[in-house]
Amino acid sequence: MTGKWKKPFSNRSTSVKSFKPSNQPIIKISIMHITESIEYGKFEQLNIHMISKPFTNIFWKFQNTRFTFVVILPTTPGRLEYPDKVLRGEIELPELMKQLRPTQVTLGLPRFKLDTSLDLVGTIKSMGVTDLFDAKLADLSGITKAKISADVLKQSASIKVNEEGVEAAAATVISISLTSVRNQKPILFNVNESFVCFIYDKVLNTPLFAGRVITPVSLKD
Repeated sequence: MTGKWKKPFSNRSTSVKSFKPSNQPIIKISIMHITESIEYGKFEQLNIHMISKPFTNIFWKFQNTRFTFVVILPTTPGRLEYPDKVLRGEIELPELMKQLRPTQVTLGLPRFKLDTSLDLVGTIKSMGVTDLFDAKLADLSGITKAKISADVLKQSASIKVNEEGVEAAAATVISISLTSVRNQKPILFNVNESFVCFIYDKVLNTPLFAGRVITPVSLKD
């Protein structure tokens, strides 16, 4: 699965900057930079803010902006436990996505690769899919005649993020109010600390990929 950015980063705007992994010493990594209009939201009561940077395509048959790359940061530096609540499904990602607004953003995003394995039970349940995990209600008759239900749902995935877009390979074994943002100048969204990210399908309102990036592994030039 490969997605090209709707508006790519320029190689000339990539530079080595400081990055603060959660509970670890500062490191130096390559950070890509761009100023553009993308969807942004700041949720003060949840202690998070987030961006959604669209792809121009992700599969050959989807030549549109159905798919997007989402990054969530804490509003208080170093507090990764707040974005983690979205990853665990304690905060509903689709509800956050509904409230994002087009905003002029100066974005700094690491060039990185990530291999991850996540338990998605909480995230899937938060999207309303609960019968699958109930032995009495689960209906998997389409794949087996046995009366079964799921108790584990894990995603193993690999992702690469660079100036052109994102390459990912994955296998899947609250009332929220938005803080208003005045567009007097671009919002600075500098991903220079540990973060949570998703590849999100805006038609199905569901994540195709979910990851937690503590220490980015830099891509070779």
